[in-house]
Amino acid sequence: MIDVQQKRKRRDVPNDDVNYQIRNARYGWVFCRDGVQAPDSVLDAAIAAVAALGLDFGAVDIGYNRQRSMPYVFEVNTAPGLEGTTLDSYVMAFNRKLPALAGGAYRRRRG
Repeated sequence: MIDVQQKRKRRDVPNDDVNYQIRNARYGWVFCRDGVQAPDSVLDAAIAAVAALGLDFGAVDIGYNRQRSMPYVFEVNTAPGLEGTTLDSYVMAFNRKLPALAGGAYRRRRG
């Protein structure tokens, strides 16, 4: 698991301006990391979705129904947006997982 985020309504956007059907930045939604505690079933579903597709990694979009305690995988992004904190998280994860790449061995081999 590299990173966990939750889409939340922006505090500075009045409720009347928020679209609960289309949850993107234009309609008052942002991704947050602070205080996010994903249930184990959500994490397990994300890992299973990536594994089922035979991928090394992917960004998994999941919905969670609290009343049923059920995660629902919406999609797996094979080319997730890598910028800011997300990019930093991926770099750290890859450096942990692939120490030879972190040390530059790949560059030296490729010449």
